[in-house]
Amino acid sequence: MSVETNNPIYRHGYIYSVPELLSQVQKLIKSQEEISMGAFNKQFESSQNEITFLNEGGYERDRNSSQNITLENCKCKRVYTGYMTPERHKIYLFFKKSKEWNPNIPDSLFKNWSFVSCNTERGFQEQKAVEFREHNVKLNASDDFYEELAHHAVDETWDYRHNVSKNNKPLLRNYIRYTLQRLAEEDKILESKDGSKILFNSGLFSPLFEPILIKADKIERNFYKNPEIMEGSRRSLMTIPFLKHSLPLGEDPTPKDYVAELDDVPFASFFKDTGELVFDPNLKIDMSGDDFHNHIFLDKDRRKRFRLPDASITDTGLFDKLTKAKERAQKIAKRNYKLVVPQWSFEYGRVQFLMPMYWEEFKGEPFCALVLDLVTDYKGQYYEAKTILTLDDCYQNARLIAKPDNTWLIPEGIEQDTEES
Repeated sequence: MSVETNNPIYRHGYIYSVPELLSQVQKLIKSQEEISMGAFNKQFESSQNEITFLNEGGYERDRNSSQNITLENCKCKRVYTGYMTPERHKIYLFFKKSKEWNPNIPDSLFKNWSFVSCNTERGFQEQKAVEFREHNVKLNASDDFYEELAHHAVDETWDYRHNVSKNNKPLLRNYIRYTLQRLAEEDKILESKDGSKILFNSGLFSPLFEPILIKADKIERNFYKNPEIMEGSRRSLMTIPFLKHSLPLGEDPTPKDYVAELDDVPFASFFKDTGELVFDPNLKIDMSGDDFHNHIFLDKDRRKRFRLPDASITDTGLFDKLTKAKERAQKIAKRNYKLVVPQWSFEYGRVQFLMPMYWEEFKGEPFCALVLDLVTDYKGQYYEAKTILTLDDCYQNARLIAKPDNTWLIPEGIEQDTEES
C-alpha cells in the first residue's frame, strides 16, 4: 500500500489497472510507442492536476441552477493528466465517487474514489450517455393511457397518416419514452416518500396551458407501470407526498422538501441556451468522417431504408448526390434559418441538426435528412455529418425539443419505410 500511495496518480483514488490506464492514454494521443509509468508520472506531476467535480453525466454545472458541482454533491471527478490529444483536447483521469464517501478518509486509502476511465471531457460525457442508454427507462402503459393523454394535451398529430403501426399514437409513445429517459438522466423523476410511486412532467400542456403531470407505480429502478394523468392543480399534488429531491440516507424530510407547486415538478432540459438550436449556414459541413461513411456505404441494411433514385447507384454516385443535396440545402438555409431543424441525440448527449436532402428539385418530401454535429477543435468550428435518418426518425428526435413547424417534417406527410420497433 505504501508503494502505491507514493505514486502521484494513487493520491486521487483506486486504479484497478495501471497498464490499462497507460494504454488508454496512448490511444488518445495516437502514439505508436508505449508510455512508461515513469514518463506518465513526470507529465502528470508537472500538470498541477487541476480537479473538477462532475455530475453523473460528466458535466461540471447543474443543469437546473447552473451552479458548479461541488465535492459534496458530485458523482465523479476528473483530474488533468498533462496530456492532450492531437486535436488539443485535454486528457483527464475520471474517478467515480463511492456511495460511502467520507470526507474524513484520505483519498489515497482508496475508500472514496475509484478510477473509471481516461478520456477527454467530451468523450467521457458521450461514454456516460451510452452507459445510461444501456439501462433504458421503461414505462408499461396501455393503449387507453396514450389515448387519454392525447385527449388531455393540446391537439397534435401523434399518428402517421400514411403508415400502418401496430401501436396507436406511436409518436406520443416515443415522445413519452425518451422524455422520461432524459428526466432520468437529469435526476428529475420525483419519488413519493415511501418510494412506491414516481411523478414526472410530461412536457405537454393542456388546452388551458397547464402542465400535464404523470404519476406511476415504481416496480424497480427505471421500470414503472400503471401511469395516471394528474390534474394540473396544487390540490392534486397534495394527494401523495412527493419529494422534490432525494435525501441523504437516514435524513427525515421537512415540509420544504415536498412538492407543493406545479413548478416544483421539473421538465426535461435539452439545451441551456436557445442559440444552441440555431443552425449556422456559414460553417463548413464535413462529410469525410468514418462514422458517416460506415453508416452510408458499409451498412447496406441501413442504406436500403432510403428511397434511392436508382437502386443500382454506386457508392461514388451516392456520395456525389448527397454532396450536391447538401450544397443546395445549405444555400437555402442561408435564406430560411428554420430549414435545418434541431434534434436531441441520446447517443452523443447533445443537440444536433437535421438537414433535409432532396435529390433534384426542392419540393415534396426529402428522401432523408443529414445529421450534423457541431464540432470545435484545432481546425476551428464546423459541422460533421454523422449519418442520415428517415423522416419518421427525424420527427421523433426533433419533437423532444419542440413541436416542429417545418413543412418537410410534419408527421402527416411522413411515410414510414420500416417496421416500427
